[in-house]
Amino acid sequence: RGKVAIVTGGAQGIGRGIVETLSAAGAHVVIADRNRAEAETVAAVLQRQGRESLAIETDVADEAAVRELVRRVVEQYQRIDILVNNAGIFPMRPLRELDAVTWDRTLGVNLRGAYLCTRFAAEQMISGGAGGRIINISTINTAKTYVGMAHYDASKGGLNAFTKAFCAQTNLGVILFPVPLWGFERLHPAGFAQELLKRLVEDVPNIVAIKAEGGYPTIAGFIQTYKMLGDRVVVTFPLESDGLPLASVIPLQFMGTSNYEYYGPMVPRIFTLMREGQFDKAMELYWQIHPARLTNINTMAMIAGSNFIHRMIWKYQGWLNGFNGGPLRQPTMRLVDRQMKVLRQGLVAAGLEVTVDPDKAFFVGRNPA
Repeated sequence: RGKVAIVTGGAQGIGRGIVETLSAAGAHVVIADRNRAEAETVAAVLQRQGRESLAIETDVADEAAVRELVRRVVEQYQRIDILVNNAGIFPMRPLRELDAVTWDRTLGVNLRGAYLCTRFAAEQMISGGAGGRIINISTINTAKTYVGMAHYDASKGGLNAFTKAFCAQTNLGVILFPVPLWGFERLHPAGFAQELLKRLVEDVPNIVAIKAEGGYPTIAGFIQTYKMLGDRVVVTFPLESDGLPLASVIPLQFMGTSNYEYYGPMVPRIFTLMREGQFDKAMELYWQIHPARLTNINTMAMIAGSNFIHRMIWKYQGWLNGFNGGPLRQPTMRLVDRQMKVLRQGLVAAGLEVTVDPDKAFFVGRNPA
């Protein structure tokens, strides 16, 4: 609440979703985008909801434009707390048709842009004395490449390398995420032995937080981790069904994981109310979204045994609330009509907003390449 966040490429798609999520959590969000009209439209929507927002036309590949972005944000808010390097382009071109202009522009936005924004925002974060958070949006393409995406894959691979180098040179924090999906129960019933987590915290000095899901569906792994390491690092439980009530009795500093998007702005809103001590109001909203929560739990039941997260379902859930949508690249699990109908009805039963677009539009996406 009250943090100042810059989101590049924040006028549409994933960027707009990030803008809306940060705004719902109480941040003052700066929408930096080449499309001035779209950025101003998003800012106006937030402002009508009583939220602080600023749109700034920015080409992140242009050093002068990025310097001006940072100057205006500091002038307006006196600090920068969060930077999300989300701006990215991916004009598909087979390698034999890939011209140097497209190559240079793609790396200019996706890699040079992240470098420039990180460099100048980090200077302000450091000089302000309070530090900050920098989030770089990458892609699975760095592990598996696809035809027509050589320039995009190269830019994101470079972004990953830059991120590692930046972390190494600035001692940025690392979040440890022991998730019970990898079949390590043969080594320890919780998937990850508590002594292993303790050793990692001792051996890796820049681990600052643990998203403790070990032993799920019980909360025992979280409780043990919290009692053992809660005085040394931030320990949180990211699954909202249990994490939100836990936040009323344990001072969780943050919660975060994928598919909160299914509930629109509700999870950060409930979490904020819990942290402010407004338990009754928080639980009223908690139970409001419970029909959608049960739908989500039942739909994702295939995780048990398969140890495979259905990310097409997660992406569809976000699309129902205004995110971009569009298919994931193969291999992935299939998304079928009955799953989509049930998930849509779950939101209706919870009284949450849901797109009126037909489900077939999900497979195209709101911003197709």
